[in-house]
Amino acid sequence: MYRLIFLSGAQQGRRVVIRQGPVILGRHPDSVIRLTDEGVALQHALLEERPGGGVSIRCLATDARLIVNRQAVTEVELQDGDQFELGSVKLQFQGHAQPGAPVRMPRGGLQSITIAAVVLMLLGQMAFLVWISAWQYGRDGVVASLPLTPEPASPPPPPAAVTVLAKAPPPPKAPAATLAGAPPGVNHSGGTDTVAREIKLMQQEMGELRQQVASLPKPAAPVTPPPAPAATNPPVAPVPSSPAAESENPVWEQGQRMLQRALAQEAALGPEALDHELEKIQIMAPDFTPPYQERARLFEQRKMPRAALTQWRELQRPTAQRAESERLAALDQPPAPVPAATAPAPALSNDAPLSPPAPARAPAVRIAAVDQQRFMTNEQFDEMRTLRITLAPRPGASAADPAGVKALVTFYDQDRDTGHITPTSAVAPGTALRLNDAATLADQPALTAAYLLPRGFREKETRQHGSRRRYYGYRVQVYYLGVLQDERARPLDLLAPDVKP
Repeated sequence: MYRLIFLSGAQQGRRVVIRQGPVILGRHPDSVIRLTDEGVALQHALLEERPGGGVSIRCLATDARLIVNRQAVTEVELQDGDQFELGSVKLQFQGHAQPGAPVRMPRGGLQSITIAAVVLMLLGQMAFLVWISAWQYGRDGVVASLPLTPEPASPPPPPAAVTVLAKAPPPPKAPAATLAGAPPGVNHSGGTDTVAREIKLMQQEMGELRQQVASLPKPAAPVTPPPAPAATNPPVAPVPSSPAAESENPVWEQGQRMLQRALAQEAALGPEALDHELEKIQIMAPDFTPPYQERARLFEQRKMPRAALTQWRELQRPTAQRAESERLAALDQPPAPVPAATAPAPALSNDAPLSPPAPARAPAVRIAAVDQQRFMTNEQFDEMRTLRITLAPRPGASAADPAGVKALVTFYDQDRDTGHITPTSAVAPGTALRLNDAATLADQPALTAAYLLPRGFREKETRQHGSRRRYYGYRVQVYYLGVLQDERARPLDLLAPDVKP
């Protein structure tokens, strides 16, 4: 049995006694000790008791650090009094703790300065009270020593004629203007009036978005066009077809099962846990729309109109962007070759001036950060990873239209026997990721990609291909109007030209 003491963070001063079993610390709701502070990973660290005695701590996060006694470590055995840091949270380890034993909290420099300031303030108040008492005593003594001479009584003034007028009734007050739909007794002046109007506008917009979503036509089955007659015209770049039905997408099928399971347990989970489950479905399948509608309904029930409005906007975005996405996809296609008969090469002479080539477009978008998270194994997935890609404008570049930005994310697996690296066959993004309509590059928007291994996927893969594979890394490429802007990879050898995208 041992004790953990929170020295900083949102739970500063808290004491936790651990009696037995492994303990996971992190932001995930299933963690034994949940930490919501900045810089803490979903599963940050694991505390385990060793068979021969003692407690060890091990770092579980791939993109976060574990610091013990001001040194970054991967795994170490803790000694009594050791201090370790998880993000912005600092804790102290005490071995062989007793439940009722007193805890001596270390005193920092800031605490000592605070105590000294309080003592000085109390001394100053006492000195001020003493000075006030002495000054009042001296004033009263001087006044008591002065001779008192009675003033001559002045004759009373003659009574003046008084005219009694009837008091006019006060004018009726004009009724205060009230805001439609606002509760009575609220002062609608100033900031309250502005907030009420903003809430009313958000409610109106949510109502309009509900009607628009309800009136959207359901995706029809794709119609096969008749074969075009043979012609000598140059080939035309293909236009991407409309999205397939949800039943043909394995990621959407998995999202539908997860959604049904979460809604069936809504009463037992509670609002916050249900919202967390719906958010996981959105991360896994960003184009699967039912979780957005359920989160909007949940936020409206919790009196969070701004968050609900965001979900309604996300629900409407894929339909509004379909035409623009098709246009940008066509721009990404290579130009069609021009036959020699229709575009003869001009004859060059020594006297004709040569025009300089057009300058290349300067990059306008960059990758600000790529954050990777790995989730706990559960009954649905053997492995689940997510990438959060943060974009930003390049300094000095002209403003870029967010609608023309797309990101291609490729996950790679490695053969355990041969070391050969190939793009993964697991559930991963099959199309480019794009920003929504409301995004601006100045706000550094983020895109999310997921890498999912359903239960038993690796065993099935081994039986089909005869190779044992494992996760190796990722590669992110960002394009603007079809031109590569920036790319990142982990490990860096995935940026080599011979690696298949």
